Amino acid sequence: MMQQSIQGTMIGMDEFLKDFEEVVSSDSPINQDQVVTEVIEHCIENQDGVFGLILDEEKTKEKRAMCFDFACAGEETSKELVIFYLDYHEAS
Repeated sequence: MMQQSIQGTMIGMDEFLKDFEEVVSSDSPINQDQVVTEVIEHCIENQDGVFGLILDEEKTKEKRAMCFDFACAGEETSKELVIFYLDYHEAS
């Protein structure tokens, strides 16, 4: 089995992690590395698109589902991605 390597850049991840910590409930600890991995997986699935990462209401301080928005750009042929953190808002 051959593995493919993808390189990339994450722009705004410090802001994302700060916003994420502001929203997430201390009653529901979440592994940040796992969240970043999930963002990367969504980006691979949504190349050249915008996508949201939903945090369920039971995992937030205010008990409201939140959506963290990202944009992903990249060229499949070069296997290089750029992930942009945009903002977060209450999920509808």
